[in-house]
Amino acid sequence: MNDIIDIVDFLWFKFKKRMSSISEEELKYQMRKSIHFFEKTQLTDRRYLFKLLRAQYLYQKARKEELLSEDEIEWCERVIYGKSISNKNDYSSKIMEEIDQVIRNRRSVRQSWTDDPLTENDFRRLIDIARWSPSACNRQPWNFILTNNKKKIKLLANQRGNWIEDAPSCILVIIDMTAYHEGERSYTPYLDTGSVIQTLLLKAEAMDYGACWVNFGVSEVDKESREEINKLFSLPYEHKIVSIIPIGKYEKKPDPPGRKNAESMMFIEEYDG
Repeated sequence: MNDIIDIVDFLWFKFKKRMSSISEEELKYQMRKSIHFFEKTQLTDRRYLFKLLRAQYLYQKARKEELLSEDEIEWCERVIYGKSISNKNDYSSKIMEEIDQVIRNRRSVRQSWTDDPLTENDFRRLIDIARWSPSACNRQPWNFILTNNKKKIKLLANQRGNWIEDAPSCILVIIDMTAYHEGERSYTPYLDTGSVIQTLLLKAEAMDYGACWVNFGVSEVDKESREEINKLFSLPYEHKIVSIIPIGKYEKKPDPPGRKNAESMMFIEEYDG
């Protein structure tokens, strides 16, 4: 028993020493990963105590520094201290049909926008829903910049297509790469970005906005242009623009594109296409 206590004490000392000098952003990411791990993993051995202490410490430190939203505080209190909340929703058939309709009606709008820009209030409504998208270890590594500035939109259009210049607004979807280990950076950030973009686009459809998902990767935008754009939007080095979304009210929605049959992409147990 004393050996277990000594090991936990040693790990706890090393952990607190390392945590004393981390940035606010790293503290938040570490806390989210720790709470997520503790929530999803059933620990029964001596690692349990250290994991619990680690999660509690990170949560209390982040809360003391006022870095957490009310939703995150509720989440942490539930996972660490067992405070129960009821989050089960029973959806009516009407609501399910409406969700299906939003998904089917979403289009990539590239023209026929009006001159009305995305308002700050509607931008907030979009992001308030998009933030509920899943991300690896619940890191929530996203940031979003809204621009209604014609000169800035023109600069973005010069990189990815002149048609973007006609959009009244653009949303830049940004990933904080410091949320990921080096080995994750070629893959996981882009899964997380795709998740949040899809949610944002569906909410935009429900709000009667036309939008389009436009890649902003290294194969589309060269290093010099990317640095120029990062400077224009005052982005830190580790914050990477993954996509831009031209968005606005529109006069005509594109006709629906053809879709493969569901049966043609469904397989049970093994692929036999």
